Amino acid sequence: RIVSEPWIGHHFSAAADGETINLIYTPRASHLGKRIIGHVRREGGKWQQMPPVDEGHFIQGLSLCSLGDGRLLAVYSERIERPAKPDKGVERLRRFHYRLMRRTFEDGKWSGPVAVVWPEVHDEMPKEWGNLNRSKGLAWVHASKRGIFPTLPAKLPAGVTKVPVAWMVPGFDAVVRTWPRYPQARGGLLITTEIDVGK
Repeated sequence: RIVSEPWIGHHFSAAADGETINLIYTPRASHLGKRIIGHVRREGGKWQQMPPVDEGHFIQGLSLCSLGDGRLLAVYSERIERPAKPDKGVERLRRFHYRLMRRTFEDGKWSGPVAVVWPEVHDEMPKEWGNLNRSKGLAWVHASKRGIFPTLPAKLPAGVTKVPVAWMVPGFDAVVRTWPRYPQARGGLLITTEIDVGK
């Protein structure tokens, strides 16, 4: 047994550096669990609890990379809470947005969270939609605000300081609420960028 929690989520990632193994995880199988990213390490044949990566946020995917010399890079998708009073015209748009965050582990502690900047995503609407808008039946979700499930390499090669990261924009970006003669904008999108971890 590595971790004992009432809820163990399906988001976890591990990275090895020699005989040392680090594992990060969400102790949550549903919305009922704790909002935390836990961290455990196997060293000297034993597992030990480490300081948590993050607390207080709902996570939708995470990944861990070994940078060597005991350093780690964690990237995770953090849910942005919906405002209590949404902007006019989007009241029916009941979808959360996500942002990609990163932290590095060094000298026994995790650095403060830093937002990952990703390439600008071009939002394209089919010509058949014409001038449809939210009030005329179109609910639009910008792709760049909906990324989840980031992926890092498990280990960074020696001498490399830029870590590639990819994350998924799933599902659909728009729903047309008028007649079915209008096409749907569906399909996933994979976004890639780099994180510079050089000192």
